Amino acid sequence: MSDPRPRHPDGVLVGAEPIVWDAPGPRGALLLHGFNDTPQSVRALAKWLHAAGWGVHAPLLPGHGRGPEVFAAEGRAEAWWAASRAAWQAVCARYATPVLMGQSMGGALAVTLAVERPAAAVVLFAPYLSMGMPARAVSRLWPVVRLAMPTLRGDPSRGILDPVARAEALGGGAFTPETVNELRRVVDGARAVSGALRSPVLMVQGREDYRVSRASARRGFARLGAVDKTLLWRDDVGHVVAADAGRDALFAVVGEWLSARA
Repeated sequence: MSDPRPRHPDGVLVGAEPIVWDAPGPRGALLLHGFNDTPQSVRALAKWLHAAGWGVHAPLLPGHGRGPEVFAAEGRAEAWWAASRAAWQAVCARYATPVLMGQSMGGALAVTLAVERPAAAVVLFAPYLSMGMPARAVSRLWPVVRLAMPTLRGDPSRGILDPVARAEALGGGAFTPETVNELRRVVDGARAVSGALRSPVLMVQGREDYRVSRASARRGFARLGAVDKTLLWRDDVGHVVAADAGRDALFAVVGEWLSARA
């Protein structure tokens, strides 16, 4: 499972570094990346927000960004919950108007955090709020599955449709059936509390998403307990919505939505 991509001395892939860009104003955003991905997937969004005066934090979640071996050894739900909670506490302590944003698994983490400690607003990019049967079967039967398939791999070409954005991506490396089970725990945890969410929510979903189907997205959105909630559909983008084609236009829409709430 060796990964030939260039790394820093601490093992982090070049470009996968955590983001801490503070700002003097009252608005701060926590951006959470997805499963088997890195802050690179939300870096363009972070740059846009920071240019608009927001403080931006985007942690590198435990096990991520250091290659498949580290992900297999350290990619655990408890660690992801703990790291995201610590990052959210830091943003809330520094900024009077804290906002949560999450991509895929990061969206599930954001839902859980916002229920525990409400946000001024929540923006979810293709949040993983339910797991389809193939992935759920792998998660439930991972001790058996790993005997036949010790490693799995996603399809980066389907996660990001824009070829330029796809070439910049750092996610999509090999992972193990056990880490899929850890992902399921995060997803199920968010699903269990999503009805208690009260913060305003904007959910952005790509119509060509191969991980979160349109039906699954609609069901996940319906379960969100917020009264102020909006589902925004995007054409010609894959699962990693915040990094795919037309992202600058998307960020402008997100900014307009946020300006009315945060």
